[in-house]
Amino acid sequence: MLVAEVIDHPGLRRVLERGGYAGGNEREFYGKTEVFNHVTEQVLRFGSAAGAANYLSWLRAHSAQSLGAPRSITATRLGAGGFVYRPQGCGCHTETPTYLIAWRHGNLALSVLASGAGASPGTVIALARRLDGAAA
Repeated sequence: MLVAEVIDHPGLRRVLERGGYAGGNEREFYGKTEVFNHVTEQVLRFGSAAGAANYLSWLRAHSAQSLGAPRSITATRLGAGGFVYRPQGCGCHTETPTYLIAWRHGNLALSVLASGAGASPGTVIALARRLDGAAA
């Protein structure tokens, strides 16, 4: 299912196979609140920390294909090898702030993709911290 959702099917398949991908969980939430209208959380388990790190590298390199060109890509202090990706957006008055935060916790690769009128680095990192604590 992971491979079917991405543009670079063969590349992701190789990353998963070489990294010893063992399985994962994804939760998705929809609804209109003051902060978020869409949140997707993923926890992927690999055979080693190196496998999870390689997946994060692939995700970072391919985020523009699914989210659009970056406005910014910054490091996050959450876990190891993490990043915060903010797409440029359309620049119009109806633009919805969107953030992807991904990081590694041992052999787990975790990510939170969140969008909504109140989405900000602070609100999305709060979701990421809760996911990190639940997965540890």
